Amino acid sequence: MLFLLSACGGLMVPQSDSLTQRFYPDPDVRIETPAFDGREGFSSLADVRSFLEKYEPGPGLPYRIEELGNSQKGQSIPIAYLGSESPDALRIWVMGGLHGDEPGGWEGILHFMNRLKEPAHRAWLKEVRLAILPMANPDGCNALTRLSAYGLDLNRDQTKLLAPETALWKTAYNAFKPEVALDMHEFRPYRKDYLQMGTQGMAAYHDVCFLYSGNLNVPDELRRYTRESFVARAEDWMDSLGLSHHDYFTTEEVKGRRQINQGSVHARSSASHHALTNSISSLIEVRGVGLGKTAFKRRVLASSSVILCYVGHAVKHSEELRAVLSRANRASNPAVVQSTRPENQMRVTMIDLAKNDTASVRLPIRDAFRSEPKLVRERPAAYVLMNSTALMRDKLRSLGIDWTVLNSGRREAESYRVLSVAKDAFDWEGVRPIELETQVEKISLELSPPENSSMEHLLISMNQKNANLLIELFEPEASNSFVRLGLIEALPNRELPIYRILP
Repeated sequence: MLFLLSACGGLMVPQSDSLTQRFYPDPDVRIETPAFDGREGFSSLADVRSFLEKYEPGPGLPYRIEELGNSQKGQSIPIAYLGSESPDALRIWVMGGLHGDEPGGWEGILHFMNRLKEPAHRAWLKEVRLAILPMANPDGCNALTRLSAYGLDLNRDQTKLLAPETALWKTAYNAFKPEVALDMHEFRPYRKDYLQMGTQGMAAYHDVCFLYSGNLNVPDELRRYTRESFVARAEDWMDSLGLSHHDYFTTEEVKGRRQINQGSVHARSSASHHALTNSISSLIEVRGVGLGKTAFKRRVLASSSVILCYVGHAVKHSEELRAVLSRANRASNPAVVQSTRPENQMRVTMIDLAKNDTASVRLPIRDAFRSEPKLVRERPAAYVLMNSTALMRDKLRSLGIDWTVLNSGRREAESYRVLSVAKDAFDWEGVRPIELETQVEKISLELSPPENSSMEHLLISMNQKNANLLIELFEPEASNSFVRLGLIEALPNRELPIYRILP
């Protein structure tokens, strides 16, 4: 088997016909979306827009298209709203195209929209309101490259919001207030690190992988309900379609030993970020990056089927779902600033390229869903952010964070005194991250007027829907905090301009 390095640094793999026919044959279904009109390539932004404009959901079903704003190259980003406009309708967010080299994701969304016209599914639209964003990164999608036009991975940008696309769709997401959120992706089965396994390398086997949050600031009941209700139901449906599935994982070499990292804890990416807004959240990975149009019909069917399954399950269990979310909104779990993943052992099915067959591989695993707290603080009643700039307020607004302005007064609070700080040697995704250690001290916080008229002191209450996200943004040592990402300056032996107000 021949492996070639592509221009964007990935692996372009001409998967053998025998392997494709044995494990990944295309289903005998008709798919009427732009990429299946006889062309060799994939759907462009213009194709997606044309599809959305021509789409007719059926008599009496509300449907409209809006423009979120412009991408880095000035392309307008369309989003569609479909289904019931009742305030009691379930709100479900479906997005794709965050990575531009994963065309099965956005094509699967278009196929899902067509499948909603079937009588068995059309009735759902009387109970559901859908927000559908097929191409969150249109510049990357048109170029079929993973990154945005300016070289950012938009699934690493969801706390720092450096890319305009991220701020635009985050604003729309938080205005919509989804109860279920899906982010459709494809993954690379022929990874460089897999090629170091076995005698001639390994490849990922599973058709569909599920990524859901193990972040400990997501209430335990919500994490378990996502896994045990929604993911489990979708796995059953994949079985019925003959599609293999697994929790999403990658491998890495640590101190000369290969291990599996499974699941998500990071607020910077959608699986955990959306869960931290108290939504049923999953990032769906379908086997496809680097395969061109090999098994493309199978990939699109898999993507559309997972979305249909989540929507149908949400409709069927709407009362139960909302009860879980209501309890999550009232949860008062401690602030988990840092967590760790204990090591276990796991067997996983992969494809042994020497044998052109499956193999069971046993490796150490660090599973996000089994995360344990490492640094925990009492949950605050609120945070105070002093001398906030207009840029910082814009970020908070996009992230769905509410606040009140405090320009003077005294409050009993806790401060963060920086004990040590060190910048990373290299930039990462547009920022220079830092490592720091702080000491929390009880103080009497005296608020005087801001340093200049464009700044404001903000009181940010934890009594709001996205409260658990605040822990990730403002606890300095959290892996994706504004301080760690360099958006708020940290100086040795100085207080940070962030304060905790305790209950």
